[in-house]
Amino acid sequence: MAIYNAFCDRVPAIVILGNELDATARRSFVEWTHAAQDAAVIIRDFTKWDDAPGSLQHFAESFVRAYKIAMTPPMGPVALVANGKLQEEPIEESNLRIPKLTTTTPPQGDSGAIAETAKQLVNAENPVIVAGRLARTPNGIKLLVELAETLQARSTTSAIA
Repeated sequence: MAIYNAFCDRVPAIVILGNELDATARRSFVEWTHAAQDAAVIIRDFTKWDDAPGSLQHFAESFVRAYKIAMTPPMGPVALVANGKLQEEPIEESNLRIPKLTTTTPPQGDSGAIAETAKQLVNAENPVIVAGRLARTPNGIKLLVELAETLQARSTTSAIA
């Protein structure tokens, strides 16, 4: 439920799931009952991305990618599945490298399209703003209210996400 709530509230989160995919490596009844072929399937509908890295180098690359995806608007949870070997075995690789994080510029509208939309809104006789999960920040909501007041437009919220 916490992952679903993070998805609904657009909260970035990196969830690490433990799993033992190799049946010959499962030690106890508990490991058998908590292991799955696809551990992330139960949360896949409300995560932005998931991966099951097979090595420590792959895990390092996946973790950096997970952070980048979780933090890119619209933000949300991502999941990494850590197999038992990654969790418990000694580190044998001596040349592990953590990739450099490059941030993504949040998406924005084309300036020409925004100018055309503004012109149409100003010229509209009965403007209506239908807003669902429109704004990514509290300031976005403030600006939306300011726009509606300036245009004297009716506004409504929608269940469409």
